[in-house]
Amino acid sequence: MSVFTALLLVSMAAVTTAAPAEIAPNECTFTDPDGYTYDFSALQSASHYTVSSVLYQSYFFFFNICGSIKYEDPNHKCPSVGTATCEVQDLNGEMVGSNLYGNVSTGKWEWAHGPSAIPGPVYVSAGGDCETGSRQERISRVYLECDETATTPLATCLDDNYWDC
Repeated sequence: MSVFTALLLVSMAAVTTAAPAEIAPNECTFTDPDGYTYDFSALQSASHYTVSSVLYQSYFFFFNICGSIKYEDPNHKCPSVGTATCEVQDLNGEMVGSNLYGNVSTGKWEWAHGPSAIPGPVYVSAGGDCETGSRQERISRVYLECDETATTPLATCLDDNYWDC
């Protein structure tokens, strides 16, 4: 059984589309440029995936693929319904929402390509304005990589570019 590994890249930049992709409402399917269709609905977590920030020890990202995270944010920055990606901070054992990085309503599939990209499907969601006044949104990109030896999904944070607005 092969399992896709989720590699999360979060940044604050304008959303750009790679190649045309299709995501059906309330579904989690993707058709790649060669016409192969993938169904990633089995990767939707019942709660959320968690990855540590690569920049700050007390920060984490909660995310889900094709669905909302299940998390009650005491700060109300990342509502449990509609949030695809949320940056949270561990404040003495309490995970508190810090910034919204993606809404389910903006979620779409792209095909990652190019010299700096992992070739394959990427789930992109946008949400939350940058504090820099650049009129850009924070975005998250979840790159999926197939691992034929894996039995459960593994999530890793590739990068978090907080100041790249």
